[in-house]
Amino acid sequence: MGIAIGLLLAVGAVAVIAWPFLRRKSPAGRGAVDRRRGMSEGPQAALQGARAEVYRLIRQLETDHAAGLVNDVDFRSQFDDLRGEAAKLMMEEAAISPMSDPAAELEREIVAARVELIRRTAKSGRKDEG
Repeated sequence: MGIAIGLLLAVGAVAVIAWPFLRRKSPAGRGAVDRRRGMSEGPQAALQGARAEVYRLIRQLETDHAAGLVNDVDFRSQFDDLRGEAAKLMMEEAAISPMSDPAAELEREIVAARVELIRRTAKSGRKDEG
């Protein structure tokens, strides 16, 4: 009886350890997003969900890089891949539903660019201080 329990625990441990390696991975690797997920919600919602996932992956990548878990070369490569994926998703969203108000969209883009500029300026200022 003891051997059976030990064998069962060993098989369970191997299954848990092997699971990440046995999952089907998408061709683009870490940054890939499955766009089919959520298609029942409608294509616009599915694309927005996929874009949100890409942004989450970008934030995770930045965190890993800041913690020293990802080197500079890998970070830049993965970051560029994820940005490209986000851009594709944005273009697909635009093709599905064209902007209803181009002026409002332009204002949102300007605000986003300003926020990014402020964030980069603050980040570079902290590096200079340290």
